[in-house]
Amino acid sequence: MKICLTGKPGSGKTLALKYFKSWGCNIFETDKYVADIYKKDKEGYRLIKKVFGNKYVNAKEVDRKKLGQLVFTKSNMLKKLSNLINPSLAKKIKSLDARKTWFIELGTYLYYSKYFAKFFDRIVLIFNSKNIENINKKKKLSYLKKIPTFFVDNSKKVKTSLYLIENKINKKSTINVDYIVDNSSTKNIFKKNLIKFLALVN
Repeated sequence: MKICLTGKPGSGKTLALKYFKSWGCNIFETDKYVADIYKKDKEGYRLIKKVFGNKYVNAKEVDRKKLGQLVFTKSNMLKKLSNLINPSLAKKIKSLDARKTWFIELGTYLYYSKYFAKFFDRIVLIFNSKNIENINKKKKLSYLKKIPTFFVDNSKKVKTSLYLIENKINKKSTINVDYIVDNSSTKNIFKKNLIKFLALVN
């Protein structure tokens, strides 16, 4: 079984993945995978250099800060980047051993579910009602301030809810999610919510 953990930046996807790992679950970190293919002479590095130019790579890897500043302020550039990287990411997710249960963090699912939906058995939305500026107090993701806004219908319902997205890329669209795990309170409550969810899928 492959379980997708999705949600907007700062919602708690990475924290959820850490909890699942500590409980002995199999996890797949998409950020680590992308970081790996962004290293010099690997697939992602070559693609970024070819499509976006030498300005966005250095002697060791893709310059993710410069690339981020470009794609998160220009929606057409974000779409171009996603069309480059998502096929490789989808191929990797497909290759994961289907005999095991995997928890896979994939924020990009919100925008590009078409690449990934057929590979997942369950879609889980990690929901946090706080805004991104408050969550990221260290300004690590300050260049994401122009990220599209999100809103949720029936956010407290479990199983077969609709997540309604409004964004500059796909205009307004909906995706189906099987579960919504709330992370709008404390870490302890979030952990308890994840334990409840884990009981449902085991």
